[in-house]
Amino acid sequence: MTTNRDNGLELTASAMKCLLKCVLGLSEEEAQVLELMLKKGGRWLVIDIAKALDRNPEVVRRALRRLTAKNLVVRRPYPLRRGGRAYIYEVPENVAKEIAGLCSKIDMVLEQARLSVTPVGVYTV
Repeated sequence: MTTNRDNGLELTASAMKCLLKCVLGLSEEEAQVLELMLKKGGRWLVIDIAKALDRNPEVVRRALRRLTAKNLVVRRPYPLRRGGRAYIYEVPENVAKEIAGLCSKIDMVLEQARLSVTPVGVYTV
């Protein structure tokens, strides 16, 4: 299990993927980007996310654009030293806490389902 540093709730990878892709309807790229941002916390530049995921920066940029449109990520301008600007992306704290809470609920449901299933070949009389 990995722990989200900001909210202290434990998240399993399976619950996180299920929530991001199935429940929130995110694409594979969007889910990868958001999962990284949730697990590591903090503010991110496109190039840093691309390096961490070993993905093309344009793929990451498109995913971030869609995540921003869905209000799951916020984008802020970041002035560059040599002029121009880049953008910093981060997951708002309230979004991170809601996703962590949903992941915990999914984990509980999955655990209850595991406990209620009788293993094959085991019969009770």
